[in-house]
Amino acid sequence: MTENASFELANGSTKGHRDHDRLLELADAGFIRTLSVQSTGARIYESLIDGSTAATLDDGEAATIACAYEISGIALIDERKARAICRSSFPKLPVLCTAELLIHDLIADGLRADGQADALVKALTAARMRVPPELVLSVTGLIGPEWAAKCPSLPKSARQTAA
Repeated sequence: MTENASFELANGSTKGHRDHDRLLELADAGFIRTLSVQSTGARIYESLIDGSTAATLDDGEAATIACAYEISGIALIDERKARAICRSSFPKLPVLCTAELLIHDLIADGLRADGQADALVKALTAARMRVPPELVLSVTGLIGPEWAAKCPSLPKSARQTAA
């Protein structure tokens, strides 16, 4: 997690969101750590936040891409525009979204089927996780039609099909 993204989550606390509190719990438990953009990433970061609105990103997404590039990691980004810019500007940088992470076999093995479905439902309802169109069927298949119908962050067509 980048410092920038952590700061954005902290700002959400003023609107009643508890995402930053959960982030701190995960950090305290040693599951994640906060990174700052360094010299190589700083140039990338600046290029992603400076320019026209159509070609720039918010601080959190820009820092995530810059840090992932800097450490040869994976950029975990849910926002559609940021994913598109990342893929076009850094085609060799792996990009995943939260939905891809949660439907991965390793997560399924670790959480078991019920735990995986529960994690997906919580991400969809509490965190308002966006699901790219190509993953909607996989996600709805894991959570089942009853839960899919209750998840406002899923596309309307997926909720109606599930109902």
